[in-house]
Amino acid sequence: TSTAWAALPPAYQNQKDLKVMIHYINENMEVSMMLKEIDFTKKIVYYGNCKAYFSRKVINRAPGWVGPAAPLAFSHKKCEVETIKDENNFKGSSQVRPTTQTPYNSLSAPE
Repeated sequence: TSTAWAALPPAYQNQKDLKVMIHYINENMEVSMMLKEIDFTKKIVYYGNCKAYFSRKVINRAPGWVGPAAPLAFSHKKCEVETIKDENNFKGSSQVRPTTQTPYNSLSAPE
């Protein structure tokens, strides 16, 4: 048997991933103003009524190969429907917040 070594120890990979998520928060005023939670396990940032998802590309490797993980990057955001009171008839109306955002390039995150 042989020993397999990871390319980056978990503590360093976690620090690198957290920097990407914090950089995204700092670069998006709406996110930083309404920040609620960072779920590091699921790689989701919760803010307002939205969630920003982060992921990494899947890299197919040969059996036994444990090369470096792909960089963590912003994937997409999803915002829940808000119910807003209609001033004229007091009935609730639905309004969907914009959910499109250009993917964040994690390679530009500060080291």
